[in-house]
Amino acid sequence: MGSKWDASSTAASVLFHPDKPLASVADIPADWRVEQVARRGTPLFAANGKGREAMETAGLAVAGSLADLFRTADAIVDCISGRR
Repeated sequence: MGSKWDASSTAASVLFHPDKPLASVADIPADWRVEQVARRGTPLFAANGKGREAMETAGLAVAGSLADLFRTADAIVDCISGRR
């Protein structure tokens, strides 16, 4: 995937494929893409403290930290862009 993709965008595109279940998403921003994923009942994990704060401020339920997700996931798709 190109660098324009982030976790939320990738998750949103996976939701259009019902044969591919999406277990959870970890991200930093709490924008429309994260909200779209959350509305579908996908658990959200905060990639860092800033992300957790943004999600909670936006009224989104945070299931845990990125470390929590790593402990429970069978597979993870990394969609981090080259931007820092």
